[in-house]
Amino acid sequence: MLAKNKIAILIVIYNGKPYIRDCVESLRRQSCNDFDIIIVDNNSEDDSVLFIRRKYPDIVLIEAKTNLGYAGGNNLGLKYILDNSYQYVMLLNEDTIVDERLLEVLLPYVDEVTVASPAIYYDRRGRKKWYYGGEMDWERGKSINVSTEQIDHVREVTFVTGCCILMHIDVLKKIGFFDEKYYLYYEDNDLCMRMLINQIKMSNVTDVWVWHRVDYRQKSAYYIYYMTRNRLYFLRKYRKYFAISPCKAIWDYINQYWIIAKPNDLKNRKYVLLGIIDYMLGKMYKRSIKKLGNKT
Repeated sequence: MLAKNKIAILIVIYNGKPYIRDCVESLRRQSCNDFDIIIVDNNSEDDSVLFIRRKYPDIVLIEAKTNLGYAGGNNLGLKYILDNSYQYVMLLNEDTIVDERLLEVLLPYVDEVTVASPAIYYDRRGRKKWYYGGEMDWERGKSINVSTEQIDHVREVTFVTGCCILMHIDVLKKIGFFDEKYYLYYEDNDLCMRMLINQIKMSNVTDVWVWHRVDYRQKSAYYIYYMTRNRLYFLRKYRKYFAISPCKAIWDYINQYWIIAKPNDLKNRKYVLLGIIDYMLGKMYKRSIKKLGNKT
């Protein structure tokens, strides 16, 4: 099957029924309608698949046999998109509602050497920024979602969040798919590093917005674990570009969670320790969430 339209909007979901209706309906209000929606279900435990089949039979639904994480789920969808000759792909989180002009405004800023991301807010009124001019922090080996610099319509940045990215398919062919070792979190940092290394420009276009209903799972045990482990792996992978080494980052974790720990840090330090240990043992990909104390 070849693409009917030139743009593929790729959404990876896991137990996404509370969000997916609002997301899809906002996409259907787009002023530009030259797109297909591709949903990858990461082996949801709710009735997301049944809901999508009944409510949106025109959507391409790909069912993963296991939960592949954000990286693996996207890669499954990206393979389909490449095989079906789409010209552009937009990566979009399930828990978003988008501006009706999103594609119309972003498309002129995207080509074979440039990707674009909109302004992203915690609320629909645009009062609280979640992503606005992202930058790579070369000192700490992290990304910063909100820049202190003023943005006038569009600005070149060094980090675009995986929450919403529009790219030409040639960019994907040049930089490759997501690194599935991350499983969850930091995989968009890795993607941005490969863009920078391959001289792909990233633009933040603030004339359009996305409302991101930030996932309740953030700040949970597995969020702390994956962010710790994956940051260390990221620093090792791109060591020559950052001022901080993985060893120095480990010492900083020890200092924060054990030496000068605050009450909130104390309850999370066992997950930080697991992240450090698994990084040092080379245990990547997925770790059982139940072993981290989560039921999700």
